[in-house]
Amino acid sequence: MTTLKIDGKKLTDWNSFHSEFKSKLNFPDYYGENMDAWIDCVDELTEKPTLL
Repeated sequence: MTTLKIDGKKLTDWNSFHSEFKSKLNFPDYYGENMDAWIDCVDELTEKPTLL
């Protein structure tokens, strides 16, 4: 299983949420910074079970 840690203290609003995940999880430049895009990017991270 892959485990990825995000510092929740940095998540103060939707902009910081998307920025932090994009940075820490290396989302692509075309990441749309919305929940549909977030789900797509997280889904594509790995074929193994993943814990965020």
